[in-house]
Amino acid sequence: MITAVAAPVGQRKTIVAFNAVHAVLTGEPLFGHFAVTQQATRVLYLCPEMGLLSFADRMRNLGLLPYVGKTLFCRTMNSEGHLTLTDLTTEELAGAVVVIDTAVRFVIGDENSSEDMKVFAADCFSLMKQGAASVLVLFHSPKGTKDASELTLENALRGSGDLGAFVSSCWATRLQDPDNDEWKSPSYMKNVKQRDFKSKPFEVTSDELGRLHIVDKPGTNVKLSGKTPGSKPNKDGREEEALAVIRANTNLTIDKLVDLLKSMKIERKKTWVSQKRGEIRGTGVKVS
Repeated sequence: MITAVAAPVGQRKTIVAFNAVHAVLTGEPLFGHFAVTQQATRVLYLCPEMGLLSFADRMRNLGLLPYVGKTLFCRTMNSEGHLTLTDLTTEELAGAVVVIDTAVRFVIGDENSSEDMKVFAADCFSLMKQGAASVLVLFHSPKGTKDASELTLENALRGSGDLGAFVSSCWATRLQDPDNDEWKSPSYMKNVKQRDFKSKPFEVTSDELGRLHIVDKPGTNVKLSGKTPGSKPNKDGREEEALAVIRANTNLTIDKLVDLLKSMKIERKKTWVSQKRGEIRGTGVKVS
């Protein structure tokens, strides 16, 4: 089947894909929960958005370097020339899992064009017809998806609606607490297109090596975090006090400002502090 993973920029979709690669190569359960019923003959990871050193570092962290050149093959931004999906041969594709990271790098034309997306879909189907076991395609989500009250097929995929039509399954993911330490926030995962099987949302957490682990079984106490309509940004009544601290310390980094406010028992997230410091410096945009 052709599976999609969709998320806004910086919301772990590549880490999700790396964990899927780890599972199908090693046979270990995905996220420590989902059994691998069939391992791949090989994985072809196409990532023109990532440098070779970064890719190798992530593979090393996941313990996958011994597989490189044997059952794991990659193409990064450092590779010479330009590869299209139609360049892959039947020999390369036989029994392989093909990871496309991200779709926009392999679209010829405009991702908002229905006709251009039909061509991209045909290229993906061609990989399957030539013997690929599965195709995993990573998609960018629209910017507004970061603050959406729910994840749907319509808001998960940026571009033409034809994108959602050709995939068998689409997993949308988003960080539950993006203002926290990058490794501490859980990721919410929801299958927003369920063609051949039923599934419920779940959360995964990441260790500092990039291994994802399920928090609880799917559907158990899982809720997408987000902004509550009508919520007041100054609910503790200390916004003016917090602004005064920022005005007096605009030379401090965002992290140090957050810690300084916390020492005064004023809890403010990094995004809020960054926005307010930018406004005070005259470099930010004021948002109502």
